[in-house]
This record gives sequence, structure tokens and C-alpha cells, in this order.
Amino acid sequence: MRRGLDVASAVTNHDADVPVTADLVAWADIIFVMERVHATKLRQRFGKHLKLTRLVLSLIHISQGIVR
Repeated sequence: MRRGLDVASAVTNHDADVPVTADLVAWADIIFVMERVHATKLRQRFGKHLKLTRLVLSLIHISQGIVR
């Protein structure tokens, strides 16, 4: 892990073991999502908390263990 970075992971589903919360969104400087639907869910649920947070859609495709 690179020094100076604090990271966390959460899931957009309400019933997840570690769901995304308003506090977590407000804490983040950057949020990476894997699908457009995740970005949409975050904007709908936490729009007011995203004002100072950059939301990035990852375009990484993983197929058979190869990152493309």
C-alpha cells in the first residue's frame, strides 16, 4: 500500500456486509465504481454528499484473469 492513501471498500446494495453510507461518501475524495449503474445509485442516494467527491467510472475489463 502506498503511504499517504487511506482506502475503503463498500457495496451499493443495501443488504451488503459493508454497504455504502453517507458518512463514507462524505469522507471520500475519490470514489471508483465498476459500472454506470453503481454511479447512478450513488448519485441518487448520496447526491448532496458527492459535491466535493470525484466519482470515477473504471473502464477496466477483466477477462480470464487478464486486465485489459
